Amino acid sequence: MSLQLSVMGIFILTPLFAYAGASPWKIATWIGIVAVLASKEAKNRSSYTYRGQMRDYLVAIGGGVGFTLLHLVTCILNPPFSPKRINSSAHTIVPIAGMLFGNALSAATLGMSTLLSNFLESGRDRVELRLARGANVWEASLPVVREAAEKALLPTVNAMASTGLIFLPGMLTGQLLGGQSPSNAAAYQIMIYFAIAASSCLTAIFLSGLVAARMIDVRGTGALIPRSSIPGLKEKNAARSEETGSEASKASPPPSKFTVLTNITYLGTGTSEPLMQIRQLTVESTNITVPSLDLHAGDRAGIRGKSGVGKTQLLRSLARLDPVAATASATANESDNANTVYLEGQLWTDTAPARWRSDVISLPPL
Repeated sequence: MSLQLSVMGIFILTPLFAYAGASPWKIATWIGIVAVLASKEAKNRSSYTYRGQMRDYLVAIGGGVGFTLLHLVTCILNPPFSPKRINSSAHTIVPIAGMLFGNALSAATLGMSTLLSNFLESGRDRVELRLARGANVWEASLPVVREAAEKALLPTVNAMASTGLIFLPGMLTGQLLGGQSPSNAAAYQIMIYFAIAASSCLTAIFLSGLVAARMIDVRGTGALIPRSSIPGLKEKNAARSEETGSEASKASPPPSKFTVLTNITYLGTGTSEPLMQIRQLTVESTNITVPSLDLHAGDRAGIRGKSGVGKTQLLRSLARLDPVAATASATANESDNANTVYLEGQLWTDTAPARWRSDVISLPPL
């Protein structure tokens, strides 16, 4: 630490202040370099990696810190409509940006950990349960975004709660040692704490939106994307990944076709038109195919098959929680009817995914 700070002060900050001076473009270049380094460090701390993760970190951290820093320079350090020139000195912006980036890095790390835990691990079932009950993408993701923001802001809130009475923060102490009046030093410290809270919150919100768009099929079914379909998803725990891969290799391959319909017990009064019609439905993950099935009001359909053959995946596909496969049929008529499901005469692709799942509800297995 001592060596790093010495090198930073002597060989980096001193030439930077002399070279950049009050040039906004030179200062902006330095801020961009720091944003890239902070994003790379945040990616190295993540338990999972996926394609585009570095870009997500850069947009979230750069956006959160950039908007906050722009507001500080234009509205706080220099009041609006002030005749004075905007304070763009490197002596002012670089130290403030360094503090904001350091806290945004911690916020991004904590936020990403919370997001991946909810979308890939223990919280995945809760997100999927909300989707299965008819929630749209925003309604299903909102609790995750809130939790990620809370975890990201936790260090800052804890520090703010004990500041003043228990310990004096670094900027306040530095201002006092430099001969600044206590009132001015306290004002600068208050400004910095609010700026840190704002940049950390914005970083967590931006990151939540970017990660949610990668984990949920926003433009399609509005359901969680299977882990195997997330581009470049890898877990850094190599031992666990190898164990998972070995178990997957031992699993039997999915069947080419599986006839799912067995006994239908009629319980209702019946109608002339079926309530649900299924035509040539093929599940992508298991390759199970339902050639044709009509269900009327009051009917019950039982599905029989060996354990692990994919009965649950079929029901999840009917609820549009799992994708269906693109099938090639022998005739044009079969091709037009492939992977089609009607509910009360309405084609499922013509119905919003959240609306469909509010009518076709998937219950988790007991």
